[in-house]
Amino acid sequence: MLIAAEATNDGVLSFAVPTEGLEPASDFYVRVVDNSRADVEARSAQFSLGFVLDISAPNAATDLGFGETMDIIWTLAGAGADGVVVELWEKELLGLASFKRDTIVDPTPNDGAHQWPVPATLDAAHDYFVRITSKSNPAVTGDSEPFHIRATIEI
Repeated sequence: MLIAAEATNDGVLSFAVPTEGLEPASDFYVRVVDNSRADVEARSAQFSLGFVLDISAPNAATDLGFGETMDIIWTLAGAGADGVVVELWEKELLGLASFKRDTIVDPTPNDGAHQWPVPATLDAAHDYFVRITSKSNPAVTGDSEPFHIRATIEI
């Protein structure tokens, strides 16, 4: 699809993404060609269009103890009906890196909700997050806000 036949060479071009005629996919890219020299071109990295993944829970207000049940709530549209993978991740020191702690469920139906009992084998921390990935299109993935799992104190 041609976005613009000519554009000012200032490094910026704004355009509206068409809402009709494009199927959701994860292999789109932008190609820029110098009109005066067809052998000079550049391509962007591939990106996705047409997918909507929103994770509404857990969120930053989530504060759970071991053995409590966490509601995981999401909306995923345009990525097929093969289900999703739900994983628990944790940010490392200063949030510079993240690592997978556990697979919560693989797969679960893309019905927008899953309940997960917080296992006592986890460390108490403020920097856990849930990652949800489409089973049919792994390029469609999203992360929840960071949340807190606290130690449970028995009295």
